[in-house]
Amino acid sequence: MRFLKGGMNDGQAVLVIRGLLAGSKDLLNDQGDWDEARWQVRYDYIPTAVSTARAKLDVGVETDGKAALTLLSIPDLLKLPPPEYLIEKILPDKGVAIMAGKSGDMKSFLAILFAMSVAFGKAIGDLEVKQGNALYLMNEGQAGFGLRCQAWLNRHDLAAPDTFKAITMTPNLMLSDTVTPFIEVIRQEGFSPNFIVLDTFSKAIIGGDDNQTKDVSLALSAAYGLANELDALVLIIDHVGKDAKKGVRGSYAKYGNVDAIVMVTKQNTVIKAVTKKQKEGEDNLDFYFRQELTRATHPLLNETSLIPVLTPSTMSLTHGQSILASLEDEGATARKDAQEAFVDRFGDGARKSFNTAVDRLKKTGQVTEQATFWRPLEMNKQVKITATPLLPGGMATGVLPKAL
Repeated sequence: MRFLKGGMNDGQAVLVIRGLLAGSKDLLNDQGDWDEARWQVRYDYIPTAVSTARAKLDVGVETDGKAALTLLSIPDLLKLPPPEYLIEKILPDKGVAIMAGKSGDMKSFLAILFAMSVAFGKAIGDLEVKQGNALYLMNEGQAGFGLRCQAWLNRHDLAAPDTFKAITMTPNLMLSDTVTPFIEVIRQEGFSPNFIVLDTFSKAIIGGDDNQTKDVSLALSAAYGLANELDALVLIIDHVGKDAKKGVRGSYAKYGNVDAIVMVTKQNTVIKAVTKKQKEGEDNLDFYFRQELTRATHPLLNETSLIPVLTPSTMSLTHGQSILASLEDEGATARKDAQEAFVDRFGDGARKSFNTAVDRLKKTGQVTEQATFWRPLEMNKQVKITATPLLPGGMATGVLPKAL
């Protein structure tokens, strides 16, 4: 109740309380009073408890919130407003989302595409985009950011819009008070953003540890504070951990406490974005983008450079690219399992195509095979992998292909 009275919205209160509860794990364990099931029940009940407290506040009493509660039938539920997207099927129009990938997977370039598309209300391929103001907050890559934006504008033959702004720093999400100056400056400028990119998370949590649930919960609470105060979507750019298969780096609280997660991978000039989480939409949708080099001239240096620009692609990965992308995601894989994943993607008639694609990749030195197990070599590098012992279960180790 005290968090809500202090001005927090429901989402912030849930994140903070869950963070505090998560911080009690070690203490309870040390005291010998740890009960996993009991703790999980309390953790899952927090949103209900916050909603109940909010209902009591809304009717002006702390003992009886019945007047704020309504029983809804299924027909009533079907009359509720459907979820809205900022970018169709990819990003919701409000809340907090995370877009993550490895270094070099062109996350920031994709974020520029999203932000510019929102600023112009320009469709991304067949995907509708809601027009609005876009704001880009960055704590890295400031020097080259302007040229990246200019290259995108040049590629589409457009002039710089008034609906796109940037700030070359980000708030420290570990201290919610640091968000306030950003809100004040934005309002003083008369700019009302609908879409805010925060690039990157790791440098926006000074003094925090994204492996700690409590720290992540506090940081996301501050991000929700920014989103709710400005009635916008905040898209946080993040990284994957050492094991890319585990997704976004750090605490699982990132998955549990945001509205959407998009994972980005790169294979040669093809970039794939996958919706790994959508609270109100479909998960595991694949979207493809292609890297194109576009000329942009720096006005102060009068130097022209070729800058990558991402454009939507209707063409999916080739069979070989799909196999390499799968190996990059999953690591060394049994041939049978890789073939099944390939067939799931391309259909039952693709088994022969799988064998053909693997043979071509082996001939070009991009994959190597041991018995029925195979693994990728570093792409575009003629590196020989010496024979390595098979791990338990017959899985071979190896070097994964690196994105260019």
